[in-house]
Amino acid sequence: MSSQGDSQPSQDSTMTLMQDNLHEVLYFAYGSNLSTEQMRERCPYSTPVGLAYLEGWRWIINARGYANIVQLPLDDNEDETDKGKGKAVDDEEHGVYGLLYLLPPQDEERLDQHEGVPWAYQKFQVNVKWAHSKDSDETLRALVYVDGQRVEEDVPRDEYVGRMERGIEDAVDNWGLDEEWADRIMRRFWRASRHFGSTTKITSHDPRRSIITTTPCLSRSFLAWFARGGTSNGLVIHRRDLPPEAQWSSVLPPAMGSPDSYGRQLDGMGSGLSSTSKIVILGPPSRPDVHVDFTFVQVGIKDGILDMAGNCGNMSSLVGPAAWDAGLVPTEAVEQEKDGSQWVTVRFLNTNTNKVMTSRFQVAGEPLRYTHEGDYVMDGVPGTGSKVIMSFLDPAGAKTGKALPTGNPVDVLELPDGSKVEASLVDVGNPGVFISTESLGLANHMALTPAIVEADADLKVRLEQIRRAGTSLMGLNPNVESVPKIVLLFPTSGSPEVDIRCLALSMGQAHKAVPLTLALCLGAASQIKGTIASDLIGGKSKETVTIGHPTGKVDIGTVIRDGKIESAQLLRTARFIMKGNVNRLDQLPLPIFQFSSRAMADIPVSATGPAHPYFPLGAVIPGYIPNDKDITELMLKFGAVTGAVVGSALWLTTRSKHPLRAIDRFAAAWFALCDVETITALAWGPLSLLTVFGIIHGSRSRHVAQVIVCTAHAYGVALYYLTNFNESRMHGVAYSRPETLYFWIYYVGFNFPWAVVPLVLLRDSWRQIGSAFAALEEKRKGE
Repeated sequence: MSSQGDSQPSQDSTMTLMQDNLHEVLYFAYGSNLSTEQMRERCPYSTPVGLAYLEGWRWIINARGYANIVQLPLDDNEDETDKGKGKAVDDEEHGVYGLLYLLPPQDEERLDQHEGVPWAYQKFQVNVKWAHSKDSDETLRALVYVDGQRVEEDVPRDEYVGRMERGIEDAVDNWGLDEEWADRIMRRFWRASRHFGSTTKITSHDPRRSIITTTPCLSRSFLAWFARGGTSNGLVIHRRDLPPEAQWSSVLPPAMGSPDSYGRQLDGMGSGLSSTSKIVILGPPSRPDVHVDFTFVQVGIKDGILDMAGNCGNMSSLVGPAAWDAGLVPTEAVEQEKDGSQWVTVRFLNTNTNKVMTSRFQVAGEPLRYTHEGDYVMDGVPGTGSKVIMSFLDPAGAKTGKALPTGNPVDVLELPDGSKVEASLVDVGNPGVFISTESLGLANHMALTPAIVEADADLKVRLEQIRRAGTSLMGLNPNVESVPKIVLLFPTSGSPEVDIRCLALSMGQAHKAVPLTLALCLGAASQIKGTIASDLIGGKSKETVTIGHPTGKVDIGTVIRDGKIESAQLLRTARFIMKGNVNRLDQLPLPIFQFSSRAMADIPVSATGPAHPYFPLGAVIPGYIPNDKDITELMLKFGAVTGAVVGSALWLTTRSKHPLRAIDRFAAAWFALCDVETITALAWGPLSLLTVFGIIHGSRSRHVAQVIVCTAHAYGVALYYLTNFNESRMHGVAYSRPETLYFWIYYVGFNFPWAVVPLVLLRDSWRQIGSAFAALEEKRKGE
């Protein structure tokens, strides 16, 4: 087997780094993109052109569970040829078959995102030959995606097997791929792995053949790690293993067991606490100074709402180790200490707050992996662990842009009952509303525990009122539960171990420890003169503040220079508990609403049934309820309402005391019909109705209203068609169903009058207004 060094591109290789393209390129697909159906979804403007052969490479499944190709080593004893020194070492199969696609620039960009360039695959160019003439000297230059880091053989992901099977079947049936070659080179990876167990490594010359056959399967799961970060736990998922972000609301809540009216999340990975209903999503870096991006998702326990307004510091401690173990960080990030230990520093961007953080942690083993074993003790977590050093760079103003959003160290909040409470509104890491227990009349603060707070319904209502009042002053949305959080502060009563004590509420629940970003915020707040936190520690300036919470304490280091908070630092531990596949409940055969047979006749139904009949079919429509009415009934109701509105308007025109032209009667009926659309109710609808009354009563200003309504109407229709055109041509997203009848009757036929009629009425109003001004000018001349 080739070593990693052997597989790297060199000047002697036929492979050169891929440069930016201005024109279409040939793309060599050797994995699941052998499926032309999948390529149509990913790259709608690509064109398959034929089967090709890449010599001197070997096909494998790598450690990520996806297809990769590895360049075979060269034999130095051979004479130098025009393809470089030596030739590929003899092997049972020293070449790879793939499908060539003609790829335009916009599709190449889309494919880069799907393939995870540059962290998962890198782009290169290679010389390929047509499969039917691979012995000839004629070659074609083609783009190929190669993972140069993970070149060891492994087993495929479960979801990938089905996609590979569909690709192989397509290539065999339609493009002439030799199925025996596919069985011997490709299918051996999943057939052998299923027969001998997932820990079995596959070798190039492994003669074992499984009697178990593989059949295509639907993607009913996605890969995830279940992990603990600090005093929280949840899922760690790579963005590429999820559907588009617009569809997360149908995938992530079921994974955690939400929504759950019982508040226990028994049907998922959550456990009914806000600190254990969290998800970290990793993705490729969006800027050059970081290794990886990550998005934090707080999943509502009872309602299943995804909250991405803020970050979670505890779960952030998982990002660095997870990114390293997933191969998203280059080996240059490893540093060796004097004692021989090896440490990795990872820079990452939190997309929720647009803030950069760093994580430094220990790695060990071969290959190097994050090790959770260590002697660091963290309150709230049993046992010891390897410390993860977290640094939050320039953490001030994560959501509001300023450490003190109002500019005041203390603000007075007015509550609904007329009472007032003093609070410090601070935004460092995550915004927080900090109040003292004395302001609530809670004298016995040492006995205050999460259980006592949870049992006091009146206190929780009052705390939420305070939080919402503070949120409004900070310029944030009070309806978002996760940001800001409210924190009760109280003195230490002389305890030398801590500087300040707190009890925080998160998502309406009393926290048994303290959310890490709130601890950061509190540590910084204690160093800002005049805040409630600063007063409680006696106004002392300290590099490290020890914060006591219900289950222990946490040390927060804050660096402030010239009045600016440069960074905040703390220690956490993290552990990966398990790795596996989470079943997608939105893909399982659960009971669904019954659609009428006629309405569903032309909808392409998958094995699991569509969520709705609208294009794009994968789009999430919040609050959507399927129609259960027959199409005939719907058309009768539509016709009755339309006829009643148009008929009433026409009847009113016959009762007008003013002479009306035919176009005036038509305009009255048209504007009355416009008023039926609920989307126009706010402004356009009332203006349409006003125009109808203006026509009937012969108002001199009716043409002014008519011009406004028609201009808005024409603009809306133009925007509708231009948006559709742009989305379809530039991004490959079709908002019209593909059936010919649907396209011409609805997309064109129904919308065409909405484009033409406003232009006709605009022309009429233009002429009438022009005639009026002309008559006025004549009158002035006559005077």
